[in-house]
Amino acid sequence: MRRRTEVVGWDEEVVMVNYRSHRTLFGLPLVHLASGQVVDGRYKRGIARGWIAVGDISLGILFSMGGVACGGISIGGVGLGLIRRCETIIYRICYSHFSGRLS
Repeated sequence: MRRRTEVVGWDEEVVMVNYRSHRTLFGLPLVHLASGQVVDGRYKRGIARGWIAVGDISLGILFSMGGVACGGISIGGVGLGLIRRCETIIYRICYSHFSGRLS
């Protein structure tokens, strides 16, 4: 896995991950992980494309996970696929975890 670390502020650290498997099937990598990064003070989204894709925007044939996810099985804030779970999962986890602590 290739990693690049950039120091953005005094104590802030942004880690950009872009991993693409060497094995491909029909020209698409089997696994592609892409996270965003800050370029010239602006956030650049990580776009992942592959059979299994994880990124800010992800396009996966079998599985996709990200803010915007499109694939066979997709998990994300906005999901499009045969089987999809959107932000309701995150909401339920956060609500069940913090509901007793908020009162």
